[in-house]
Amino acid sequence: MSVRNQILILLACSLLAAKYGNEWSDAASQAAASARAATTKADQAERLLKTVQSRVDSGLTIGDAPSLVETRLADTVALLHRTAKNNLMDLNQVVPEGVATGSSLRPVNDLVQRNSAGMSFVRLQIKGQYKTLAGLKRFTETVGTGFVGISKLKIDRDTFEIDLDIYGEA
Repeated sequence: MSVRNQILILLACSLLAAKYGNEWSDAASQAAASARAATTKADQAERLLKTVQSRVDSGLTIGDAPSLVETRLADTVALLHRTAKNNLMDLNQVVPEGVATGSSLRPVNDLVQRNSAGMSFVRLQIKGQYKTLAGLKRFTETVGTGFVGISKLKIDRDTFEIDLDIYGEA
């Protein structure tokens, strides 16, 4: 092979190396820019998640509610939904005992019952599904405290039924 051919081959190799080197350098720059953008978005999402979690967790605690049974009922229903979401649960039905799903509104005083000690309460019937047993346990521990008592708990495969007695002044 002549020197001239060798020089042409080296020149061709140099040109190809430069071409592919520039392409790879551009691709690396684009990848780095994409990585920086993804990191920025991840940081923003993490800050947003922390903000949402702080707002969700700073809700009314079960012991802080006023003593009226209707106020406690409303606070408990809000707590049920918030706690269900935090524990990956679906609530299909949350209704006071004696009220059919989808029926017209009734005053809370019509739903108030009295136990043998004369204490006023409203029974709330809940049906739903859970994804983990640990989530169901945390759910029942959270909602079954203070002025709320669990009077029935039925678990069947991945579904559950709970009756809560919410005590307060009528």
